[in-house]
Amino acid sequence: ILQFDRQGHIKYPQLLGGEALQRFQRAVEEEISGKMLEEVKHIMRVLGEDSEDDRIKEEALRCEDAEEGLVLLQRWCEEKCIEVPFLQGFNLHWGTSKAAAVIRALSLSEWMGKATAQLLGVDSVRLYQTSSFFKRPSHGETTWHTDLNTAPLDTNGMVTCWIALSPVLDEDHSPLLFASGSHRDFALPYWLYTCKGMQTSSDRRYPRACHAPLLPGDATFHHGWILHGAPPNFSGKTRKAFALTYIAEDAKLL
Repeated sequence: ILQFDRQGHIKYPQLLGGEALQRFQRAVEEEISGKMLEEVKHIMRVLGEDSEDDRIKEEALRCEDAEEGLVLLQRWCEEKCIEVPFLQGFNLHWGTSKAAAVIRALSLSEWMGKATAQLLGVDSVRLYQTSSFFKRPSHGETTWHTDLNTAPLDTNGMVTCWIALSPVLDEDHSPLLFASGSHRDFALPYWLYTCKGMQTSSDRRYPRACHAPLLPGDATFHHGWILHGAPPNFSGKTRKAFALTYIAEDAKLL
């Protein structure tokens, strides 16, 4: 708790293990596979809007196969000389399938509630969202950001548990990187949001930290205001992770 308060992040080895880990891995894979086509089409639409390119948006409308969509997305990104975005899935615990029930059981477990409430120093928490982050080989970086800056909430009480579902052995496997202590810097959003800026983050006494190696089932917890990101995936294998985000029970919706 003291380390989390001071640094804004901690490592928790083997949050999941054995049969529980295997069951959770299968559940996430199953839910992701059912939503992959829509996720790929969503990325294509967003990129089309950002670049004002109707061609990629039209391809998204016609696409009927996830792998075909990934090929089209890869080709388009290469033409535009941009990194291929990684796949994200949100709120996989909402479904009615058995797989969703497995995800929901961990997300709403008493243990997770108690652990995250203790880290935040509050009496109780609510589940804000669950997220899957599958980053295929050569897929791009996760840019430096803070989670609370994108949440419509009036609170400082947010914590995310990020669980490795595949080996994350070093920075080539795209682990989370943290600017230690940055969750205490009120002015942070105004001066630093780029990788180039992170090269001088030590000037503000925020050294870059990484908890790799992480084995499947290992987890990290990080504060909602901690500046963090992840490098591109150069490992040659898909980096798989799942995140559960909790907020203080009294957080107000803006």
